[in-house]
Amino acid sequence: MRPLVHVGMAKAASTYLQREFFSRLDGLAYLGKNSGDDALAAAGHRITRASSLVWSEEDARSAFQAAIEQAEADNTRPIFSDEDLSVFKFLDPKMSCDRLRAVLGPYDILFVVRHPISWLRSQYLFRLTRLIPSTLFGYDEWFGQSRLRPHVGSDTAEMNFAALIDVYSQSCGGTVNIVPFELFKLDREALADILAGVTGCDPSAVRRQLEIPRDKQQHKRSITATEVELYQTAKWLILQRPTEFREAIETVCRDNQLTIPDEVREKAEGLLSRKEFRPEKWRPFYTRLRRAQDGKFEDGAPAEIDLNDRNRQLVANKLEQQLRKLGYAPGDSLFGTDVVYSADGACLNRAVADAPQGR
Repeated sequence: MRPLVHVGMAKAASTYLQREFFSRLDGLAYLGKNSGDDALAAAGHRITRASSLVWSEEDARSAFQAAIEQAEADNTRPIFSDEDLSVFKFLDPKMSCDRLRAVLGPYDILFVVRHPISWLRSQYLFRLTRLIPSTLFGYDEWFGQSRLRPHVGSDTAEMNFAALIDVYSQSCGGTVNIVPFELFKLDREALADILAGVTGCDPSAVRRQLEIPRDKQQHKRSITATEVELYQTAKWLILQRPTEFREAIETVCRDNQLTIPDEVREKAEGLLSRKEFRPEKWRPFYTRLRRAQDGKFEDGAPAEIDLNDRNRQLVANKLEQQLRKLGYAPGDSLFGTDVVYSADGACLNRAVADAPQGR
């Protein structure tokens, strides 16, 4: 039985699949990210991030060999998952694809595709929490800067999902299975049938696992509008203007009834006194400030952000281009499902009027 490799996309239920689905489903031997096995985690990290100067095929193969042999003895299917296999922030995914083939032999692919309108929102908000400099000046600024780097190092290159699918189709030696992310919300029954077919697991077991409420400790909640305001105050750090930074933090906290504990304020003043403006040094400050709010953000409404008309049109054009590369026309149902990707969002073609549009 060929191993199954889930390659993402990032921001398309990857953490849920890793922690609450693949690792808990009878019939699978989970070897991927968040498996809890340090040796496998290190080997997977090298597949997706190690430069060719330090990459060792032999070391990676030896790390996986025992786990794969045990899976065969247990008559379970090995499955590896890491959403970094489909991102461009570290390596060209073609390198990761070829490394997997060398380590695992022929393998099948599970590729979860997400509509670019909602995917971009999620990606932006995630990168904002990491204080990536371009995000601090707004959604459109981040998108524009990312488009200037369309390949390795880009935050948005995954919009070229047809090209990614083509890479894996040519190199994996097995079958490429494409699942629309939107099925997780729009049609769990169809999702269960597809995942059962892809994994080879019992359909009723797959359905039961999907019906289990998500673990709140593992679930990544949505970022609120207040948190967006809070994180964007860090633009004054990038500009090295501490007076404006202090004023911005005080204003956001006052307007939203947030408290700044004395120890958090002292940490900030210590960084400013040393003229330390690097974003990575300020991440703990924002984390502590958020945690000090006694859960105020937990139940807040997700931030509503959108690109300007010009950038939305660029995304729509990219979406149409990618769908045509896969043999679909606008308005077609995709990948053997009822999901339709319009310029504005995703819906089911049997419930167009009622389905949420790209949120």
